[in-house]
Amino acid sequence: MVQDQTWGRIALPAVAVGVLAVSASAILIRLSEAPALAVAFWRCALGVLVLLPPALARKEQFPRGKTLYIGLASGVALGAHFGFWIVSLDYTSVAASVVLVCNSPVFVAILAYLFLGEKTSPLSFVGILVALAGTVLIAQDGSAGGTAIFGNALALLGAATFTVYVLVGRSQRSAAEPVGVLPYSIVLYSAAAATLASAALLAGDGLWGYSGETWFWLIVITLGP
Repeated sequence: MVQDQTWGRIALPAVAVGVLAVSASAILIRLSEAPALAVAFWRCALGVLVLLPPALARKEQFPRGKTLYIGLASGVALGAHFGFWIVSLDYTSVAASVVLVCNSPVFVAILAYLFLGEKTSPLSFVGILVALAGTVLIAQDGSAGGTAIFGNALALLGAATFTVYVLVGRSQRSAAEPVGVLPYSIVLYSAAAATLASAALLAGDGLWGYSGETWFWLIVITLGP
């Protein structure tokens, strides 16, 4: 009971910090001078470097078998999410991009209801409808021209691929192999980084040769958001 009360007191402040960190992500990305796909790659690759030492120190079990395959598939979807969303920032406003990509919980709720049979309260469905209405209004806003519409579409693809990442990852619950949270996260980010490295090289985006300031922002993006 005492432990529950302790977590209850820090839950809302923790959520507030998380919201601020995620909200700052797009702004920090804009401050870096690296190509969009390169930013997405380093966000995941540096994440692996951050998570690996504590995972090794704690000697947690790394994924194997079904859990490993699920983690790799989920990581590919995560990489696609970062790729689509961060590239969208080159074409549309930060506000529109962030609002659209944050629709992923709405998509998750809808698909979880359709395919997993998870019930959603009537009030939640009202919220989903309101969110979808706002999404349609923003996505078709052509006041900034066709470039903005293209960027909005990329942001929506970022939301859709994040939805795939969540739903695929949730199937890991049924896997029998015990696995630590940090090692599983390392698998996710490794698969995402490999996906984004391939995409960046195909697009001709350089993965290195940046200024010290750009590396600083890439590190901040990794440690914060």
